[in-house]
Amino acid sequence: MKVAESILLSQYLDLKNKNWQKAGCGVVSLLMLMRCYPPSGSQPKRPLPDLNKLYQVGLNRRAYIKGVGWRHSGLVGLAKIYGFKKSRAYDLAKEEKAKALSLLKEELKKGPVMASVFSKYEPGRAGHLVVLLSLTNTTAEVLDPDTEERHKIYQRLLAKKFLTAWKGRFIAVRP
Repeated sequence: MKVAESILLSQYLDLKNKNWQKAGCGVVSLLMLMRCYPPSGSQPKRPLPDLNKLYQVGLNRRAYIKGVGWRHSGLVGLAKIYGFKKSRAYDLAKEEKAKALSLLKEELKKGPVMASVFSKYEPGRAGHLVVLLSLTNTTAEVLDPDTEERHKIYQRLLAKKFLTAWKGRFIAVRP
């Protein structure tokens, strides 16, 4: 999949405040996801914020819990501020895996989503948020902000690797 350069954001390259970088995955993924919508047509009229401003707005709205991470409902609230009124968080962690996967794939038909995964796609590690662009039986395409190299943001993973790391939660950001 071809991804516009303007969409590719890194929590280490694009967040100016060094203290924000380690925990920046949620807000960085949110802005990448909002930027996935074309400038004309379905994108909201309100201009998208600068990443650093979005982070500050998120902090002000208590969308981030220190030592825990970004609240999914808080990220949905941020998206709604910028006109993505149909945004919603899904917590399917307690659902049957096949049902959860089916709901994820249904939502992916409407566009990319933000997925909650284990860091580095290794179960047992800390939580992390990425943009899931597509998922087939063999491949997952993601935008992962946890890199210091812009060309490594877009990644193709084995679907099995992604699904093993997926925590059963995702956020759909929709205008």
